[in-house]
Amino acid sequence: PGSDPEAKTFLTEQAGVARNALGPDHSDTLEINHYLSIALADDPARTLYDLRKARNIAQDTHKRHRRVLGPDYPGSRDCERFLSHVAQRIANFQDAPQGPDDPLTFSRPDGLAATLGDDGVLRFSTNFSLG
Repeated sequence: PGSDPEAKTFLTEQAGVARNALGPDHSDTLEINHYLSIALADDPARTLYDLRKARNIAQDTHKRHRRVLGPDYPGSRDCERFLSHVAQRIANFQDAPQGPDDPLTFSRPDGLAATLGDDGVLRFSTNFSLG
């Protein structure tokens, strides 16, 4: 995996194909999901949404690896190490100063603001009073 947007698209598609054809617990499905989470987290153009998505995929993949293949399986240990890596990336991203170009939040002069939540839902709010 790499930072190539085509890799993320390809891995996303293949994760769905593998899940449908082989099932969510198949070792090939788990490996594709692991690579997808790496591609999302290591993309230089990543957003906080990408990092959270990578974390969610990695958590699910790690849980399945441990249950299906055991905690000592190399893929299980790789997933565990990667979870630490993505957690650090999220912490670093959240500690970085956010400016007006922050892709997760925007506001307008009329008081309308929107924020992208952890769940990928855009929430709107108003910052004005009637009085």
